[in-house]
Amino acid sequence: MADEKTHFDVALSYGETDVWAARDLHDLISQYGYSVYCADRQPDLARGILRERLHDIYSSSRVNVMIWSCS
Repeated sequence: MADEKTHFDVALSYGETDVWAARDLHDLISQYGYSVYCADRQPDLARGILRERLHDIYSSSRVNVMIWSCS
C-alpha cells in the first residue's frame, strides 16, 4: 500500500478559517459520485502515510481546489 498512489477526482486545500467551506464543497461534490480529498472529512486519511504524501495526492488528483478567504 505504501507504494500505491491515491487518486482523487478533486483535492481540496484550505486553511483552518475555511474548513466550513471545504466541508460543504466536499459534501456537494461527493453527492455526484466524485472522490474528494478533504482532510476534515477523512481524518483517518489525513494522518499517517497520506499526510506524508500530500504531494502525491495533489499531483495525482484531476482537479485541485484552493479555498482562500480574505480575512
